Amino acid sequence: MPSQGVGARVQRKEDARHLHGRGNFVSDMILQGQSEVAFLRSPIAHGRIRRIVKSPGTETQVFVRADLDDAASIVAPTTVPGYKLSECPPLAHEKVRFVGEAIAMCIAPTRAEAEDIAEQVEVEFDELPVLVDAHAARAEPTVRVHEDWSDNLFLTLNYESGFDAKAKNAPVVIRREVALARQAMVPMEGKAVLAHWDDRSDQLVVYASTQVPHIIRVGLAQFLGIDQGRVRVISPDVGGGFGYKAVLQPEELCVAWLALKFRRPSAAGFRRSMPRSPSTAAPIRLGRSRSRWSRDKPPATCRGRTPSAAIAAAPIAWRPTSPASCPIAAWRGLASASPWS
Repeated sequence: MPSQGVGARVQRKEDARHLHGRGNFVSDMILQGQSEVAFLRSPIAHGRIRRIVKSPGTETQVFVRADLDDAASIVAPTTVPGYKLSECPPLAHEKVRFVGEAIAMCIAPTRAEAEDIAEQVEVEFDELPVLVDAHAARAEPTVRVHEDWSDNLFLTLNYESGFDAKAKNAPVVIRREVALARQAMVPMEGKAVLAHWDDRSDQLVVYASTQVPHIIRVGLAQFLGIDQGRVRVISPDVGGGFGYKAVLQPEELCVAWLALKFRRPSAAGFRRSMPRSPSTAAPIRLGRSRSRWSRDKPPATCRGRTPSAAIAAAPIAWRPTSPASCPIAAWRGLASASPWS
């Protein structure tokens, strides 16, 4: 066993308090006057919202996108060529693009009461065709996840250099299609967010189970329209993440908006039994590859190998393609046909 580096026994600092029940996760925090938040989520993968009806007597406890008119939609611009910009509203606006997309936000003194209110909200949809295959989505000319896009590709990258030159004279050409399973980050510790307004410091204070508190701070300030100096994001115990807790999610923006608007604490937690948040799953990856081989190292060298080992064994070149695949945020990719469990 090495004394340092990979494989070394490293003394952990947090185990003792966790084993003795002294962890401090967001869901352990309860502030005076705190409201609990529940989200009504889309049961369909793709459709237009015809109307949303709030139950009589709950109008002040239910919020839809029109109520959050001073909160901007989340956008993630980049300078990468070929990238198509799109918006992710804090709550679905006019259209839903995946199962589980938040449509309405409901608040109450307890989580159970908030969920009861959410069940009373009525939503009427005009269902739209659903695309669950990346190549079919690329070929389909009539169905668009984003109508202002020319197709369903949100990013195209050419990362293989010199392929054509190396493959030009290859005597053997092999074409294969590879499907990779749908990915989902499912940590034992669910995501949670708690926000309140601190009058003493004149700041919006957000407790979030996030791996990137500084990025969350920048995003909240930008989309809520306030200075970054008036936003403080605290990341207590987080638990597992796997990238799931490394992006700003619409629910975090919604809860922060509540605290900023009404100046009282609001909290939301994501249970493992609920449909996954937009950043926890991605469509099934489909790759079509064209490999060209020289005869002194025949294709048999790849038989029985894993995809990564096969790529390493290729003597000429390997060019995988993954149209409309979605690395993290589901609203950027294709509409999903079923909820994530």
